[in-house]
Amino acid sequence: MSDVKSTVTGRASGLIRRVVAGAVAIGYVCGGVAATASDGKGLIGATLTQDRLFLYHSQGVAITNIFLYGWGSFWPDDNDGEANEHDSGASIDRRVRQAVVDGQEIMLSCATAPSNYRASHKPWNMQERVTEDMEDRFASHCADAVKRWGFKRVQVWNELKGYWKAGKAHRWGYEDYTRFYNKVYHAVKSGNPDAQVGGGYIALGERGVTEDIGDGVKIEKPALDALRYWLAHADGHDAVCVDALRRPEDFIIITHYLRKLAPETPIWWSEYYSDSSTDMRAARDAIARDQRPGDVALWWAERRFNWEAEPIGELPR
Repeated sequence: MSDVKSTVTGRASGLIRRVVAGAVAIGYVCGGVAATASDGKGLIGATLTQDRLFLYHSQGVAITNIFLYGWGSFWPDDNDGEANEHDSGASIDRRVRQAVVDGQEIMLSCATAPSNYRASHKPWNMQERVTEDMEDRFASHCADAVKRWGFKRVQVWNELKGYWKAGKAHRWGYEDYTRFYNKVYHAVKSGNPDAQVGGGYIALGERGVTEDIGDGVKIEKPALDALRYWLAHADGHDAVCVDALRRPEDFIIITHYLRKLAPETPIWWSEYYSDSSTDMRAARDAIARDQRPGDVALWWAERRFNWEAEPIGELPR
């Protein structure tokens, strides 16, 4: 496949016609309302998923996040996985092209990985981590993807999938995740030093054993332990990535707490959820008002969050 970044400029007018022609009007809402950018500070955007819902710049979306594998993306290297797991990068090509033509920044989530990277060797098993012997290969592919498509922001993995230590340990395997993160960080930076790499991508729940971080807001201790370890042992980080299902007012309290843990480091809300369309609107607005330069907040673009009807484009097949 050709390099989208290098070809999109000369073909923009034709691409726009094809994108518009291929878009299908459906009903959806970005967390209850259309997404908005945040007045030149941080960025409000969305993550593309298997539902292929696309949010336009005219709706206020400034950045689109794309997965390297899963949630609608096929693995870009045909030498990995089974035949139904890879497509030479065609699916990522389409997603990048539509976002770039629409005037958006593009962001990469380096997650997850095809069957030959996992212990079970099962295709599309999204809950498994990359085995240690395949981490370097995975990291190399992350760096290749950043260079090929021109991603400027990268987040490593998704909600620590595959890293939970059950039984007596009952904690995240944060040592293993941090080792894995460091490999991806160095691989991406070695070939693309200006790319921003964020990690953690930890879900900040409030069940089980918790810690009070202030104003009555509690976070699960295993999640905080993992985040603190990663911050202390990461070889470098350009952002702290987190997600949560919370009351709208909690997002600000959590953001302020994260800024205490990692001063001067941008906060990337990889996902944010609340219990209703009204609460999602309030959560998004609260996050946007509090954003600083470099911050990002992403709506998870799935139909199951279709609480209200508003126009949206759908990615062509």
